[in-house]
Amino acid sequence: MMIIVNGQHIKKYYGATLVLEDVTFEIHEGERVGLVGRNGSGKSTLISLIARLSKPDEGQLTIRKDTKIGYLAQIPAAWDDGTVYDVLASGYAELLACKAQMTKLESEMSDPGTSEKRLEQLLREYSVLQERFQNEGGYELDAKIDTVTTGLLIPREMYERRYGTLSGGEKTKIGLAAQLISKPELLLLDEPTNHLDLQGVQWLESYLNGYDGTCLIVSHDRMFLDHVVTKIIDIEDGEAVTYHSNYSGYVKEKEAQLLQQFAEYQEQQKVIKKMKETIKQLQEWGRVGGNEKFFRRAASMQKALDRMERLKRPVLDPKGSGIKQELR
Repeated sequence: MMIIVNGQHIKKYYGATLVLEDVTFEIHEGERVGLVGRNGSGKSTLISLIARLSKPDEGQLTIRKDTKIGYLAQIPAAWDDGTVYDVLASGYAELLACKAQMTKLESEMSDPGTSEKRLEQLLREYSVLQERFQNEGGYELDAKIDTVTTGLLIPREMYERRYGTLSGGEKTKIGLAAQLISKPELLLLDEPTNHLDLQGVQWLESYLNGYDGTCLIVSHDRMFLDHVVTKIIDIEDGEAVTYHSNYSGYVKEKEAQLLQQFAEYQEQQKVIKKMKETIKQLQEWGRVGGNEKFFRRAASMQKALDRMERLKRPVLDPKGSGIKQELR
């Protein structure tokens, strides 16, 4: 599969704080990827980089040329003065402009005062616009909108409400619907199940499993991730590790890795303790016997101990990833 996003040794600061230290990962076309990590690990920072809202301080982030990206945070405050329908259809601005021009031409053509010559010109212009509108799916747009809003339980009566009057939860749901309706090639979803009930979550799972594009999802809903994603990118200690499984598979694999790392850490700690005890004993023998040889052996062992690459103690924290089991 073609690579749609490629990150190589990305480093990113948030103010003076180093958030991402050495992040390397790939996302391939058509994949549904879960992005996980502890709170504050840098998930939102990485999402904003991929959404082209900021740039890495070091490293390289390559996104396939002309890739259309959908991201909730990209819905501008200017929409507050528009209707909910305007936001839902915002991914089809050119198509709506075409429709508006067609409506304008229809009005002029229906005017009894329009000359025959002008009417012929209007009909030619209208024919071109209508063909474009049809070829680009203009006549199916309302059906696309209704499919998504019905699935997310957004009533049609809400379409004409001013977007700025909605609650935060309603705006989030409308923003999610707008992303899905626009069908971007790369869909970035940050906690998409927030403000959805069981029926809405189940519909979203089904929709994403049949989605033609690529999805990167941040979610605390373990069951949702299990049902949707087939790959996990885990952000920890400023780095990224990729697991080719759903969330449950990732947990099992990571747990096994952590247990292995902890066993290796414990074994090294035993070696370090033994070396320190031996150094102390050699120095004691040197003092008691006045033998410089023991001091040299102790110094040599101390150098070896100083050169040893110390293993970090793994964090065996089942809550560490920030994932919670949702009761559904």
